Amino acid sequence: VEHLQASADLDNALAMYQLGKLYLSGEGVVGDEEKALGYFISAADHDNAFAAFKAGALYENGIVSSFSSTFKYCCKAFS
Repeated sequence: VEHLQASADLDNALAMYQLGKLYLSGEGVVGDEEKALGYFISAADHDNAFAAFKAGALYENGIVSSFSSTFKYCCKAFS
């Protein structure tokens, strides 16, 4: 986790995505859906399509209820 965090701090989108997955699943860290969403959004903003899809799915499933955010990140995932 520390190596992923160090890479994410250097704007590595894949590391951000992987951290999001870990926080979403609670694997090796205390599960935190909001923290996972933050990492997915950061990775999506660095053009990681998988992270954009995950962010859209989390919005759709009610982590934060926002149709516009769901639409934004799902569109970003498929562009």
